[in-house]
Amino acid sequence: MNITVTTPETEPAIRIVTLSGEMDLYSSSAFKEEVTGIWEAGGTRVIVDLTELQYVDSSGIGVLLLSLIH
Repeated sequence: MNITVTTPETEPAIRIVTLSGEMDLYSSSAFKEEVTGIWEAGGTRVIVDLTELQYVDSSGIGVLLLSLIH
């Protein structure tokens, strides 16, 4: 899985996290760490772009849901 984090020039408080490839038991922790880092750094809004994600297993779905609880 590849993770890209971007910040729109017009909205510096927003982080767009783009995921591509496959999110499974082995790669979902990288997403969790990335989003946790954003929240800890004071990020207020996170948009998760899943358009390039080809596969998500149950552990990936769990991490996506947990990222909503901030």
